[in-house]
Amino acid sequence: REEKQGLGFGSKLLEQLLKIARQRKLSEMVAYVRNDNLPMQAVLKKQDFIKSASEDLQESRFRLSLEKHEPLSVN
Repeated sequence: REEKQGLGFGSKLLEQLLKIARQRKLSEMVAYVRNDNLPMQAVLKKQDFIKSASEDLQESRFRLSLEKHEPLSVN
């Protein structure tokens, strides 16, 4: 609901979902968000999700890799 927007519920929920996904050693998270849902898109972008096109023209696909990358060694 609109009266609940801006209170941080989406951010808190996403943080918990990311925590669970990492505990379960998932390799990625994918979310499909309506193009008019700008607040949720902002929440995902803040967590470094990458936006791309979706087959449905009314939504966007957001993907976050959960795999840990080893730092490159400098020789």
